Amino acid sequence: MMASRSLANTPHMHFPASLYIGLDGEITVSTDTGPLSARAVLVRPNCEQCVDTHDGAVLDLLIDADSAAYRYLEPVLLERDAVALDIEKITALLPRCQEALNGSLDCDSAWHLVEQLLIGFSAYRPERPEFDPRIEAIATELRRSLPVNPDIEALAKQAEVSESRFMHLFKQQYGLPVRQYLLWARLRQAAVLWQTGMMLTDIAAEVGFYDQAHFARTVRRMFDFSPSWLANPNNLQLHNCQCDEP
Repeated sequence: MMASRSLANTPHMHFPASLYIGLDGEITVSTDTGPLSARAVLVRPNCEQCVDTHDGAVLDLLIDADSAAYRYLEPVLLERDAVALDIEKITALLPRCQEALNGSLDCDSAWHLVEQLLIGFSAYRPERPEFDPRIEAIATELRRSLPVNPDIEALAKQAEVSESRFMHLFKQQYGLPVRQYLLWARLRQAAVLWQTGMMLTDIAAEVGFYDQAHFARTVRRMFDFSPSWLANPNNLQLHNCQCDEP
């Protein structure tokens, strides 16, 4: 969960879905299907997008496509790139959203807010087939170890399928190839390290980028901002909950 007092960027793409909530008024989110202006906008995973908050504050929930939380929202999209949501459904939560903007929520409170926002915008949990446990276990280990050059052949053997079948299953289940999935996992870990005060050069090395320039290019491609801008608490409040989901 990220909160910013003002946001305007150029087209970019990332693995998670985005749920934008304008705290001061309507925001405009543009995708390949055109601009959409509303107080709350949901964008599907792996969709090129840009956002203009018109100098107003915004809360942005980044919801991994493989998470249980995303299952609340997936049916709302109806296979569209982006949809406007009814802000009236979460009006009572807006003061808590303001607390996120001010950086005054602890981890438990932040997760509770996220959960209430998801429930407010979607009244039911949709039916969805469970993930292949072999692929899910491998993805969990990849997020933990963050290999720079994953051995796809070895991963396929671990899953007891052919290499081509493993690549198909992984992309089918997570929406993108293994290496792109790892890029997002590295940025998730980088966000954790930002909050410890670690230097950006050290973060780049720690999460497996070749150098700081490679790290900066990846961050800019996914968020359209430099790592230094994102890491500055005067620009952005970042809530990266490490609690297990219920």
